[in-house]
Amino acid sequence: MPLLRFGSRKRTSDIDSKVLTYLSKVPLCTGLVTLADESDPGFLCRVSIETAALKAWLLENISFDERQSTQWRVGRAALEIWLDRAQVESREPVGLPSFMALVLNPYVEALVQAGVCSVYCNQCDDSYGQIDFANFAELDSGADIPGVHSWRCAQGHLLYDDQ
Repeated sequence: MPLLRFGSRKRTSDIDSKVLTYLSKVPLCTGLVTLADESDPGFLCRVSIETAALKAWLLENISFDERQSTQWRVGRAALEIWLDRAQVESREPVGLPSFMALVLNPYVEALVQAGVCSVYCNQCDDSYGQIDFANFAELDSGADIPGVHSWRCAQGHLLYDDQ
């Protein structure tokens, strides 16, 4: 079996084998990927992204890192292949499989800030492409406290709170 390639770097056959096994067990990717939803800590919304936008962002921002855990390395390698194999004509959102979520979870806020995601507010039944984080780093009292992150939709509904 030939090695899978990641850019110009070859991974070990052990990781390749794990990637292929992992991909055989996860659902197929569609044209729309859910990065986070109410089942994830802090999220009171659904964050989705078009598959093509995620693939472009991934290739530009997260390179393969041999120093990461085996699960992370399998997730990173599998993510690129999973996105390549996506059935983009399907608009049914698909959630991120666990190892892939391990890779992307730290970047959900950055993806939302980049304006490449859709953030769906359950309370007002509306989606937002752009969120002004400057307005959402405030507590209900109005005091701006660095390091406290909460997001609100245009109607003021809480979308995310890291507390």
